[in-house]
Amino acid sequence: MLIVLHSLLPSTEANISSWPPSDHPIPWAKVIINVGSVLGFLPAPYMGLHCASKHAIEGMSETLDHEVRNFGFRVVLAEPTFGPGRYTLPQAAQPAAA
Repeated sequence: MLIVLHSLLPSTEANISSWPPSDHPIPWAKVIINVGSVLGFLPAPYMGLHCASKHAIEGMSETLDHEVRNFGFRVVLAEPTFGPGRYTLPQAAQPAAA
């Protein structure tokens, strides 16, 4: 995440305040969207490393939002929750409780 931010954000205040150029095709180009997880603030048992990485994304996104807001940038953090997906087993296929 840091490597991408360093490559995308201009390196000086003068460059930040003049970005994007007036002819930029995307008018909302000053929005940074990071994808975390609900596990960033609501950890689950046996998922410590995953939860820690998502908490780091949450903290970095919130801090970065404060740092770049004066230059017209906004940082948005999407935190999807658990739900049925292609990696979850159907209810009938899950192991029975002992």
